[in-house]
Amino acid sequence: MSSTSVNDAKHGFSRPEMYKQNLAGTVESYDRHVFLCYKNHKTWHPRVEASKDDPLPKCIATAFKARKNDIVVKTKITVCEAREEDDFFDGDVLIFPDMIKYRGLKESNVDSFFEDVMVGCKSWGGGVQDAMTGSYIFVCAHGKRDVRCGVCGPILIDKLNEEIQLKGLKNKIFVMACSHIGGHKYAGNLITFSPRPDGKIMGHW
Repeated sequence: MSSTSVNDAKHGFSRPEMYKQNLAGTVESYDRHVFLCYKNHKTWHPRVEASKDDPLPKCIATAFKARKNDIVVKTKITVCEAREEDDFFDGDVLIFPDMIKYRGLKESNVDSFFEDVMVGCKSWGGGVQDAMTGSYIFVCAHGKRDVRCGVCGPILIDKLNEEIQLKGLKNKIFVMACSHIGGHKYAGNLITFSPRPDGKIMGHW
């Protein structure tokens, strides 16, 4: 048996735990998802938000914990890969369902970002704001956190990008690797954000 087959049987889509449980209702609802673009899934430590080698995610996690009682909008924060070829750079912050991208987040201005955006729910005075269009798919590929995500995530990303290319949807649908979003045993896990016909942005796990 090849190593690929062994990986799939143990950690991939053929593992025994797959397709055994109804997943409807297993995710607690929330109102805002903030993604920090930072490096890529191959470099993330098991807990990227706590690693001394990753000061920006750690700084954001510390601020989130400190200001949690001040943040009235129920919020999740996740790291996603930076992809310069698609105009997503280290320190860019993507906010859903607002469809806003802020550029230039650094350790030195995390406090002002939290004060303005996370707590105050207003535009950030310290960064450049861009509107985002299209649909976004975030796939957990955080293999150092859980091997199942590291096996299944990249496969999903490749297949999704293949279909997007075949259907001529490049620059309309963006697929990005993200860090742990919960539910390792359900891997591959993904979140989608896309506009409804009325323009409202909907998120789905």
